[in-house]
Amino acid sequence: MDDRGTLCPGALPDSQAPGEILVAAPEQPDYAALCGILTHPHWKLHHVPNVREARAFLEHQPVAVLFSDTELPDGGWEDVLDEATNSPEPPSMIVFSRLADDRLWAEVLNLGGYDLLETPFHPAEVRRVAHAAWCNWKNNRERAVLGRRKPQATAGSDPIAQKPLAAGPGV
Repeated sequence: MDDRGTLCPGALPDSQAPGEILVAAPEQPDYAALCGILTHPHWKLHHVPNVREARAFLEHQPVAVLFSDTELPDGGWEDVLDEATNSPEPPSMIVFSRLADDRLWAEVLNLGGYDLLETPFHPAEVRRVAHAAWCNWKNNRERAVLGRRKPQATAGSDPIAQKPLAAGPGV
């Protein structure tokens, strides 16, 4: 990925399923900053100002990546993470704070978040983390789909099962 936000080949959402990103932040400037940074045409950003609206959004619209401020008017990033975790296709969640430190980073990761970013945002870092979070979401989604598939066993399809057991010495 270069500094303009070009994502690696083969890692872009297809044109029928753009990379939906939800930003839960009470402050419009944080959302505006992310819109100015995540300008790749495959990204589609949405904004909600609180946990209640994040819950309502996630009930009706799956997202690949979720950015959340640490503090929202009706809760915190942990509440947003709970809502995200309960969605049908949980997004990769990135928490952001102007007071980002090792303790908060460890807490975010231990509770299931993807990463922590410090504000004011560093554009190259935001694009790198957003892309990695999208790849993580995509891989988790593909694993879930593969896990739901049951192997189709058809008669004669298992060459090992068709071979008779060889008798060992002395049998």
